Amino acid sequence: MADHRNPKAIDESTDAYDTVEWLLKNVAGNNGRAGFVGTSYPGFLAMAAGIDPHPAVKAISPQAPMIDAWMGDDFFSQRRLPPELRLRLRPPHGDQQERNHSQLRPGQGRQTRDGFDYFLESGNFAKAAVRSRSKTLPTWKLFLNHPAYDSVWRSRGVEHSLNAVAVPTLSVGGYYDQEDMYGPQVEYSTLEPRDANHQNFLVLGPWRHGYWSSSSRRLGSLDFGEPVGMEFRAQIEANSLPTI
Repeated sequence: MADHRNPKAIDESTDAYDTVEWLLKNVAGNNGRAGFVGTSYPGFLAMAAGIDPHPAVKAISPQAPMIDAWMGDDFFSQRRLPPELRLRLRPPHGDQQERNHSQLRPGQGRQTRDGFDYFLESGNFAKAAVRSRSKTLPTWKLFLNHPAYDSVWRSRGVEHSLNAVAVPTLSVGGYYDQEDMYGPQVEYSTLEPRDANHQNFLVLGPWRHGYWSSSSRRLGSLDFGEPVGMEFRAQIEANSLPTI
């Protein structure tokens, strides 16, 4: 996150501020209040909207927010999983975000083959980057050039910018989240000592990534006996945040 004492600073937080300001001025019939909710990377964006927020922002709900991509979210998971085992999801995500339309190939990023064979043939991360012609893309370069936790990764750790509970905040995470199990707990625990007005809340449940919004009652072969997200949405999410 940028230093917001600099009036020229630009980041996702200032973008959220400017977006709310534009909407208030250009969308007729609004009530002058805004709320943010998002899951995964949009969970990070919802969280950023609560850092030095626009006065119209009244509540945020970062759900499975990406907080630190090396320490525990999405990419490295503190090196518990080597980058080779993250090839299936993360590099295709970078390809889709960072290639221009002329560089994208039909079906790129999809894996329809057996995952074990896919990883065996991929080789190590550096070889996969060369073969996919992706090594010049920003995300791939970040992985290749900074495999250890260093100042580059720390500068991207959003927990270092969570200095106040500026608006009511509902963080949501899943015990079985394969992508962002780290973010919700770290966001909540970082904000909790700064929660003078008791506006910081955390909900964890038996969910995989984003499944609190699902009506499924199953997690693989495990049957919970009722839809896993219904109670959360009806009794917690709907009632814990102020009316926007």
